Amino acid sequence: MAVAMIAIWLAFLQVLVMLKILKGWSLWMKLSPLVIYLSVMAIIFIPMNFGAPVGKSIVMKNSVQIAPAVSGLVIEVADIVGRKHIDKGELLFQIGKVPYQSRVDQLEAQLELATIRQEQAKQLVKKRAGRVGDVQKYDAEVKSLEAQLSKAQLELDYTSVRAPVDGYVPTVLLRPGTWVNTGVPVMQLIEESKQVLGVQIDQINLRHVMNGQNAEAIFKLYPGKVFNAKVIAVIQTNPEGLLTPSGEVLAATEIQSAPSWVALQLEDDIELPAGATGQATIFTEEFGKSHAIRKIMLRMDTWLNYVKP
Repeated sequence: MAVAMIAIWLAFLQVLVMLKILKGWSLWMKLSPLVIYLSVMAIIFIPMNFGAPVGKSIVMKNSVQIAPAVSGLVIEVADIVGRKHIDKGELLFQIGKVPYQSRVDQLEAQLELATIRQEQAKQLVKKRAGRVGDVQKYDAEVKSLEAQLSKAQLELDYTSVRAPVDGYVPTVLLRPGTWVNTGVPVMQLIEESKQVLGVQIDQINLRHVMNGQNAEAIFKLYPGKVFNAKVIAVIQTNPEGLLTPSGEVLAATEIQSAPSWVALQLEDDIELPAGATGQATIFTEEFGKSHAIRKIMLRMDTWLNYVKP
């Protein structure tokens, strides 16, 4: 905008020269663009950056890594690609049950036999024809088999991999016949939760940003539109400033002023895809008169989104 104002001023001076109102380009006319630029920066743009900081934004959503709890051969993959909603508990894919069902059947048969022997040992003790130690042995055996059966039944249930939350799966590369291993992610479920708009604000402009402040956002996906939002969190930490325990000596690195994340909650009832990008402006309580200019600039940018890639 400062460049546009200077261009208009120079055009105005040129018209005056052409109309011979001014005799020619004098020294003050040549220096005037610099004076205007410095004045605009000092009076308008620097306070505006402090009072209404702007930054690049991106829509963020929680995701859940879908990893099987048991290993096995995939025999079925549900038709979930392209669906906008998957209910919690809905089947995602099925691992072959045969080895796990066989284990359950085997333990059930062993438990049944151990229970019969346990009851027989108790009857013999009552008739004073058996030993108490045999009863204790079969009691322990029954408890052990019950624990093993419970684990085997749980593993059998885990062969049906289901959605842990409501959401949708963007891509599915898993196919029947694939061998999957315990704990290895094979697909990603995007959780249906309130979307968060993450905005990167330069540290120099972050000092007045606080929770609850109003904001406005624009998106490449919706040119010509402005969305209302509110600040819900200011992330006070950057990865570059975190230390993790290790056996290495702290190395010297080039320190750079990385922007900080500010989380916004959109007030408009609109569902945006994860990764939708744009810009957002936060309106603080400082330099309130500059907010109008920032709003104008933001609306200029959203209309330019029709032509800017």
